[in-house]
Amino acid sequence: MDAIIAPEASLEVLSRMEMHQLRDTGASELREIWRKCSLAVLNSGAEQDDVRQIFRRFENFRISILPRQWGVELELKSAPDA
Repeated sequence: MDAIIAPEASLEVLSRMEMHQLRDTGASELREIWRKCSLAVLNSGAEQDDVRQIFRRFENFRISILPRQWGVELELKSAPDA
């Protein structure tokens, strides 16, 4: 599933500097940790809980931060269906 979602509450309004800090984390290790944590959250409630199988099944999953005037949106590619 591909989707663009908008966070609510504290992430609705961010400064330009805060948006760039989130988007430009740069470190590939940190980005991979964020990707895996996001995938785990998106997969919560599923019957499958073997993390290796989940990561293999969704190896193409990507999450990106899209800066907007009012805050950020998250772009999900190849995410688990609800």
